[in-house]
Amino acid sequence: MKYFLKIILTFFLVLSSLSFSGQSLKDMTFGSEYSLDVVSWNLEWFPKNGQTTLDSLALIINTIKPEVIALQEINDVSAFNTLLTMLPLYEGSYSSFSNLKLAYIYKKSLTINNIFTISSNATYNFAGRPPYCLELVYDNQTFFLVNNHLKCCGDGALQLSDSSDEECRRLNAMTIIKQYIDDNLNNENVIVLGDLNDILTDNVANNIFQDIINDSSNYVFADIDIANGPSNNWSYPNWPSHIDHILITNELFPLFENDSSYIDLINVKDFLAGGFSAYDNILSDHVPIGMSLHTGNFSSLININNNSDKQLIKKIDLMGREAVHAYNQPLIYIYNNGEVEKKIFVK
Repeated sequence: MKYFLKIILTFFLVLSSLSFSGQSLKDMTFGSEYSLDVVSWNLEWFPKNGQTTLDSLALIINTIKPEVIALQEINDVSAFNTLLTMLPLYEGSYSSFSNLKLAYIYKKSLTINNIFTISSNATYNFAGRPPYCLELVYDNQTFFLVNNHLKCCGDGALQLSDSSDEECRRLNAMTIIKQYIDDNLNNENVIVLGDLNDILTDNVANNIFQDIINDSSNYVFADIDIANGPSNNWSYPNWPSHIDHILITNELFPLFENDSSYIDLINVKDFLAGGFSAYDNILSDHVPIGMSLHTGNFSSLININNNSDKQLIKKIDLMGREAVHAYNQPLIYIYNNGEVEKKIFVK
């Protein structure tokens, strides 16, 4: 009890110390309780501003409550472990490679089958940070996440004849990732995410992602619309550029195309007075990007009021068409005991 009181007191202290820009942090939303919500976030030499970073980050995570956060640039594992004590719903894990580690924070309610590193024999191409993978089960489906932080910098020109060229190293890294998925995770739900340190919109000759973009029947960058959109919605405002990405395999296309699924920047910076400058001082020079996937099963809705004799048979819209799930429109729930209910979920 004292532990939870301490957490609540900490939240109030953080709220009183942060200056918001006309909006309350409680208004910041992402995903829903009916979706697998995954976030990628480069935390720039975490913790960038000591305890202030920990307090602010804990407040944000406990507000938006994603299922999984893939993190990059964890510099202080002791601070990371302290952060986990401030997140009562979560556990975490970090890679053994590099002083800027890859890490995951994930809900305790998830089933985690495995956490592992791939391609540890190719650390040069991954700038000493080989991909860190998480296998989880959500709503009776298995998902594989592949967390990355590729080599930074470069001049924008891909020089295939120079193995030390930054763009070439990133290209080699993406080739290795794709080959691993093709060989080992074929027919699996795979999400590749992280700070990939390059843009999706380069011309063909200099685009390190071109082979993946060309394989559009098997892979899609879920954030391509962000990359093609206005710069104020890009993940790296300092340049500005959009270099943090989420790539999905074709097994996830139907889920991502669900009307209730989406991807977006989680604009924490917009809730602070001082905007990005204040955010950059406290948290990071990168803005998190998140994807919300509605699995379509919604097993939590099958047994209503814990009545094992009352099970959902199907859901239909007002036109009589069978439906999976939808926001802001009524659906008719039909149960095996003959009961019928009308429900609407507001987003």
